[in-house]
Amino acid sequence: NSSPQVSAPHQQQQQQQQQQNDTQEQNHIGENAVGNSWLSTILPPAPSTSPAVRAPESFDNSASNTPLHNHISSPLKPVNLLPDMPVQHGSRRLTDKEQKDCDVIERLIKSYFYIVRKSIQDSVPKAIMHFLVNYVKDNLQSELVTHLYKSERAETLLNESDHIAVRRKEAADMLKALTRANHIISEIRETHMW
Repeated sequence: NSSPQVSAPHQQQQQQQQQQNDTQEQNHIGENAVGNSWLSTILPPAPSTSPAVRAPESFDNSASNTPLHNHISSPLKPVNLLPDMPVQHGSRRLTDKEQKDCDVIERLIKSYFYIVRKSIQDSVPKAIMHFLVNYVKDNLQSELVTHLYKSERAETLLNESDHIAVRRKEAADMLKALTRANHIISEIRETHMW
């Protein structure tokens, strides 16, 4: 009879320890999610039910380490936020110095990832320019010449179209008429001079 009574406090201690481990794991997941926030502004959110995959855009830690989702850095897209953590009354509160250190580290991490995001945003157009535009500019002429001088297309490319043939015939007739008119005018001038 005494063994169930002894194991009940032991089970309560194990449950409290498990809750503390879960809280620390959720804090760790939240820190990693801030690191991945630049990806959430580029890629659409992944369809997942796991809270570990859904990354918040930004969050603030209060003294009890509960994330507050009160501001979002990117107004363009809705963000999948992690659920609020339960408040644990038995956990130790941070001192003012520790809280300031946490805030400074959080701001530094956010600034670092903003720099990384800006760097990637700048490098994407450069990569497109390098791999696509410059490649096309360098190889376009040789590719066009290769297609131009294929033997099976030479005959069709050298054929004169019908409307061009009509215009050429009209221009040749006009040239003959103008040449004959010029000859007649020059003869008239010569007869008047005598």
